[in-house]
Amino acid sequence: MPSTRINPKRQITIPQEIIDKAQLEEGDILEASVVNGKIILTPKRLADKFSIVKLSLADQKILKSAQTKINKINDDILNSKGLTKKEIEIAAKVGIIDLEQAYFWTEEWQKTMRASEQDARDGLISGPYKTAQELIQSLHA
Repeated sequence: MPSTRINPKRQITIPQEIIDKAQLEEGDILEASVVNGKIILTPKRLADKFSIVKLSLADQKILKSAQTKINKINDDILNSKGLTKKEIEIAAKVGIIDLEQAYFWTEEWQKTMRASEQDARDGLISGPYKTAQELIQSLHA
């Protein structure tokens, strides 16, 4: 098993064998986490770096619209709109969103997210509670 050492600047060199197996390149971003005492480095990619998706001009416009809506959802959920099916399809195709999480970006789902956010802002949500007893007491209040 390849090994490495932490240098005085807390840097490590990833062995070439690991670089090759993980198909890493200079400039790639790695997410670091600790799981059960082990350090896990996970490559972060917004999209598969080996795929190039060609889009028609019409699809490029749809993608721009999708990106605008995604930014609005992330910045100002109360005044945002969900994506159309076509926007979701193209955004997933280019790797902006995960197709398995496409439901989150639909107008139907975003409508519930806006309602939840409004409830939170209006103080209609209680908790969190430290114990089950606290929760039960709040229900009787």
